[in-house]
Amino acid sequence: MDIATKLEHVITNLQTLETYLNSKKEEERAFAHDLIKRSKTILMYKVNGENHFAPSRFCGYQENSIANYKATEAQEEKGKAPKLEKVLKGSARFLPKRETEFIEYCKKLGFDALDHERKYWRVGKTSDPYLDITNY
Repeated sequence: MDIATKLEHVITNLQTLETYLNSKKEEERAFAHDLIKRSKTILMYKVNGENHFAPSRFCGYQENSIANYKATEAQEEKGKAPKLEKVLKGSARFLPKRETEFIEYCKKLGFDALDHERKYWRVGKTSDPYLDITNY
């Protein structure tokens, strides 16, 4: 699967993840919850003005899906995870305030975040620090 090279690729994956989070299919919701729970590098974005969080591992490929993610998961375990620095124009870093928000977000979704250090990226534009994908 091709690595995301444009912000539009990342946004498409964020929209896909949101579809899974709101799905009536338990398998899709469970997949999204598990991804978010295990995530160590997280993208922050907004939906209807609220902060949401997505794993960079899912957002780093073009047109990702459950099937595509499972096919590339072995690659990532071998240290070949996609790099989003160029697309997101910066690097992820630990942000204590966002960590608190992430833990609350997980609780809102109905599960506890795993206890490990996470780094955060914001998905945005220069004029708007947090992209709201609601009407994108």
